[in-house]
Amino acid sequence: MRVSEAIVESLVAEDMEYYFTVYAEQITGFVINAEMRGKPRSINAVHKPGAGFMGLVYSRVKRSPGLCVFTGGPGGSRGC
Repeated sequence: MRVSEAIVESLVAEDMEYYFTVYAEQITGFVINAEMRGKPRSINAVHKPGAGFMGLVYSRVKRSPGLCVFTGGPGGSRGC
């Protein structure tokens, strides 16, 4: 089992509905595995801080964790 498969399996076990992301090549394995399972579903944003904000608001409204999936890089260190 690959790491991305294990992560998706654990998120399915925790009944995660959505994840918020800015798609990048480095997370392709995770995205493919999540799409094949049908859960969690992706919600794409234009900017990483926007996706972080969506995850925060989702967690407050639904009273459950808001999951953000990003890659490393200069945008990841800007307060998201």
